[in-house]
Amino acid sequence: MGLRVRREDGRKLTWEEAGDRLVGVFFRGTGLGIPIYNIARLWDCYEKCSKDQVMSWDQGLSYTARPMKWGRGAVLAALCLLVTAAEFLVTDRSYLPPYPTEPLTAEQAVENYNWYERRRTELLGTTSRTSLNRDGSWAVQPSAYVSWSQWIELEKGAGEWSPVVWTVDQDGRVTGWSVTWDAAGNPYQTELEVLEPAMNILSPLLFALAPEAGEGSFLCQERFTQARRASLHMVLSILEDTRLQGAGTQGKVQGMGGVTLELEVLTARGYSRTSYSDGMTKLDQEDPGAGDLVIRFTASLTEG
Repeated sequence: MGLRVRREDGRKLTWEEAGDRLVGVFFRGTGLGIPIYNIARLWDCYEKCSKDQVMSWDQGLSYTARPMKWGRGAVLAALCLLVTAAEFLVTDRSYLPPYPTEPLTAEQAVENYNWYERRRTELLGTTSRTSLNRDGSWAVQPSAYVSWSQWIELEKGAGEWSPVVWTVDQDGRVTGWSVTWDAAGNPYQTELEVLEPAMNILSPLLFALAPEAGEGSFLCQERFTQARRASLHMVLSILEDTRLQGAGTQGKVQGMGGVTLELEVLTARGYSRTSYSDGMTKLDQEDPGAGDLVIRFTASLTEG
């Protein structure tokens, strides 16, 4: 930057002297960035500089300021751009799943699911609520949804979601999955939440099955965002289309990455169906917490 620090006799500082000076700047100059204390240290330095006093870490040293050559400026600018680009690439790379391309084995799909769940909750500033074992069973059983800000832990073995059953072809490549939701029902409110639990479990599973759904952009973050949006749209669409009209209700939607999502209501007792003003169906519990609703979700990849 055109600024040279030397001893009073013109010689360079030793490594020890340079280290001591640096420590002095951080401790007595900036106060180690400690709130309030650092402001006091900076103000003290300002007062001394305004009176032409020498800082304690500069005692016995001299400064020489020279115009910076354009070549050094260009190198500095190039280094700044390089650091910025590296930071951008590292951040963007954090949106790339462990196995971003198909075909996948069941174990690879599970790793994608666990990664997606962790990444999604990191972005939301929350704690990951679920994770899968390699065989599709739940390492961390999904919590039961109560409200947007509250989830409750169910008794061990009393989870709402069945283990994920992966379907594979003769070469061991994943072609789909199946999972069943046995709604617990909130005993403290009439309405049964369907959309949020379905989205929070099915969206990561859809992404795990088709990680290439967001292809089309060279940015990992953009592909991640596209795939997440597409998976959420599929879940919302199938719930809106079927409207959960009782046992035997079936539905099917096609979407991201050639994936087909199917829904079948296996059991529905103790619920009445109503609609929101926008046409979205919701379920009311006739006896909160005592109903019986079982829905099977199945996803499959389009061949070829």
